[in-house]
Amino acid sequence: MTALRVRLPPRVLLFRLRAIALARRTADRSRRSPLSIWRLSRLLAFARGRDRIVELGTAAGWTAYSLALANSRARVTTYDREPRAGRDRYRRLVPARALERVELVLRRGEEGPEQPTSCDLLLIDADHWHPAVREMFDAWYGSVVPGGLVIFDDVAPEFPDVAQTIADLGLSGKRLGRLFVHQKPAA
Repeated sequence: MTALRVRLPPRVLLFRLRAIALARRTADRSRRSPLSIWRLSRLLAFARGRDRIVELGTAAGWTAYSLALANSRARVTTYDREPRAGRDRYRRLVPARALERVELVLRRGEEGPEQPTSCDLLLIDADHWHPAVREMFDAWYGSVVPGGLVIFDDVAPEFPDVAQTIADLGLSGKRLGRLFVHQKPAA
């Protein structure tokens, strides 16, 4: 059996190690919620060359910061319904030049963008029940450029509604562990 290669850019790896250490020191449970290193490495590979990224479900911000650290041109807009205690601790671990490209919007993903926008990659990783996942997809799919990607996280037995929503939508794509990747057809 061969081991899967997992590679993170050095800046992302350093941020991740520092964030884990900070979470341990502060007894913050955030270290349990971010993408696994394997999923993060896959997500960063799909995000390569995609400069307009929307993430639905910020949590502690680790994924949004990692996306900005991995691509010096990427602008990441991350949506979360509410402020989260401790989120600012992790923000302080990110260099200013990356932080200026990450925007946190306190807004439910199901509400869609406040104004017309476009993105190369849409990451849906917020609520994990059918109506919410469907509403997020419907609200944002029009903003995904032709050829852009929609990535669903947590396609797993403990979150059956995510897989059910993908099936109900009839989306074509590729499943990689807990990720499902759909490419919007070219116009």
